[in-house]
Amino acid sequence: MAINLGSTAISDLKVGSTQVNKVYLGSTELWSKQPAVNEYGILRYYSVWVDDWSVTLVNRCTATIVDSSKIIPFLEGVGASTSGEIQIRYSSSRGGWFQIGSVAVTAMTTEALSSASGINVTLDEGATSANFKIRMQTVVDTTSPVASRFLTQTEYEALGDTSGSTGKFDFGTLQLPKAAVMSFSFGTLATSTPEWFLYASTVQSLDFSNATSLTTIGDNFLRGCESINSSIILPSGVTSIGKSFLAMTYAYNSPIILPTGLLSIGKEFLWYCTSFNNPLTLPNTITSIGTAFLSECQSMVSTVDIGTLSSNIIESSNNTFSTSSSSAPLYQVGLPIRGTYVFDWKTKFPDMPVSPYRKLIVAS
Repeated sequence: MAINLGSTAISDLKVGSTQVNKVYLGSTELWSKQPAVNEYGILRYYSVWVDDWSVTLVNRCTATIVDSSKIIPFLEGVGASTSGEIQIRYSSSRGGWFQIGSVAVTAMTTEALSSASGINVTLDEGATSANFKIRMQTVVDTTSPVASRFLTQTEYEALGDTSGSTGKFDFGTLQLPKAAVMSFSFGTLATSTPEWFLYASTVQSLDFSNATSLTTIGDNFLRGCESINSSIILPSGVTSIGKSFLAMTYAYNSPIILPTGLLSIGKEFLWYCTSFNNPLTLPNTITSIGTAFLSECQSMVSTVDIGTLSSNIIESSNNTFSTSSSSAPLYQVGLPIRGTYVFDWKTKFPDMPVSPYRKLIVAS
């Protein structure tokens, strides 16, 4: 919904010197600031979260957090861990060792750990070892107001982060949990996406409508983003897609529109997108496709339109168009392909009745 001043749509709004990003009427959003020409993008996220600690048990051990507030100074005393995780192993004797990340720390007794961190550790009778992890987890209040952040170049590049789902994006004054991310809108200054863009975050949707300068999708774009399930329509200027595009987005099953000027697709395109089942059109401008294309897209039985593309543009690999499961629709039903040189593609990628299983069929 737009807000007009007379017949002029409002594109920017401030109260005094304070930027206004959204306007609400009750709980209804009336207006939202869009990326300007001097912006890399807008990140929207839930504004309330807390960090908490949990214990993962392995082997014969029980562990209970007595006072979680004691864990933080304990961590600070022995060394910080960027992942917020401690891995600990104890033998049944008094001595033992533990480490944070890959940095070994002075050996401590079970009693000393309990006293220092507020964790009680009890070994089962006769146990020879005990292992457990203490992991910091971020709990996000999804009923909290949605905040917007207009990203600088440095902050935009910080979205290329390889830490896991318990990690945070480092914006200097803000450590934003990946579990708080809602959506991202590209601005006109973004020319490429950093590698591992929004990796393992809870991003639900992307807006490319202002991505007029975007030409390159970097490696591992949205990898492991299990909440994403909106259509992805890449802008017309994109000519290159890096490896592992949407890899391991297990629930993703929405249309993907590739731009007509696309030249290359890296390996592992949609690798392990096990729910994906949408028609896919490959632009005739493509000159190279890497290995493992549509590998482990186990639900995929929708048509892939190869247009006039020669089979020479795609690398030969047993993992291309294949699955490790003989019961997957990708193999049981077969993957339909359509195009001028469809039989050349079938010759290059013959049916395989053993793992990895593959069956291409000519689309009607």
